[in-house]
Amino acid sequence: YKGRVVRTKNSIRGMMEVAEEGKAVFLGENQGGYIFPDFMPCFDGMYSVCKLIEFLAREKVKLSDLAAEIPPIRIAKRTIPCSQEQKGLVMRLAIDKLRKTEKIEMIDGLKFWQDGEWALILPETVRPEIHLYAEARTEKRAHLLLDKYQKIIEAIKEG
Repeated sequence: YKGRVVRTKNSIRGMMEVAEEGKAVFLGENQGGYIFPDFMPCFDGMYSVCKLIEFLAREKVKLSDLAAEIPPIRIAKRTIPCSQEQKGLVMRLAIDKLRKTEKIEMIDGLKFWQDGEWALILPETVRPEIHLYAEARTEKRAHLLLDKYQKIIEAIKEG
């Protein structure tokens, strides 16, 4: 549909700031919230439903047909204990260790891309832990990505 993806922080505040700046016509987040800045620079479920119905009518497609086009993906999550004092060190050394061999996106945490799949190292802001997410074509592959990055995190923590 000739759109362009612009990645933002995955937070309500971050998305609303982008909406306010007029840099996007549509914003979506991973929990199913959507923002249409031309209408209002915040989430509105009813407006989102109306826009979906409008799109289906205009394109003359059924929702089930669109859903069938979405390839299956698997997202896995793991939480790793990590002291508040170690979080910064883990992030810095992970960048140093991986920047030459992997594509890193640093919008929210550290996201490592590989062949359309990714892993995200995201420090918890309050609790002494790091969240590790992976998205892959299969559940097994997602867990392999989690294993890979958990080993890196644990090695950094152990010094």
